[in-house]
Amino acid sequence: MRAHRTFHLLFAHLNKLPEHTITEEVREWDYGEYEGLKPAEIQAINPGWFIWKDGCPGGESTAEMCHRVDCVIEKVRGLS
Repeated sequence: MRAHRTFHLLFAHLNKLPEHTITEEVREWDYGEYEGLKPAEIQAINPGWFIWKDGCPGGESTAEMCHRVDCVIEKVRGLS
């Protein structure tokens, strides 16, 4: 939903929105066991945690999230 709202804000100046598709692929990072926690709360559980290095237990790894986003970018560019 946040991505959809951002899309509308980005193109609010146009008379007609560009063609688009709502898809689950454009979602926030799945934080798994850390879902709903603030960064300081995660640090209390796992000192030194860095999402880009450690990912999220029970959620998406950095590689999985990057792959998902790369696939969306390819679709937007019309490459697949």
